[in-house]
Amino acid sequence: MIQEIIITTLLDFLKILPFLLVAIIFSQIIKTYLHEEKIKEITKETKTNFAKTALVGIATPGPLLAYLPILKSLKDKGVPLSIIVAFITGQTLIGPGRIFLEVSYFGMEFFMYRVVSAFLIALAVATGFKILERNYLRK
Repeated sequence: MIQEIIITTLLDFLKILPFLLVAIIFSQIIKTYLHEEKIKEITKETKTNFAKTALVGIATPGPLLAYLPILKSLKDKGVPLSIIVAFITGQTLIGPGRIFLEVSYFGMEFFMYRVVSAFLIALAVATGFKILERNYLRK
């Protein structure tokens, strides 16, 4: 039983590995070539930026693991954690790969409600995180 779990886990990891390697390379490009001033200018903590980031997260395929190195590099360059949490929340709750399964099982209306709900949840989490970050995390 344990051997089967280990083999399954390793096989799943090997499926994700190419995405992870691309993300690591991309994160190094971010660290090297993107200037902190430009990133801070683009990623101010506004509702519009929360919405954009949540939508990008919702539309992003693949496992979150592949995006973590990129998000870490962005954080290191000054992107606020509230922006990062908007992406993570949207990406975790919805993924374009799920659309076909969910629509076939539950219908398009169900999936659209889930997308809208995930978007609103991502906005709420980002806003709440912004408040927590200002009051508790940066002191």
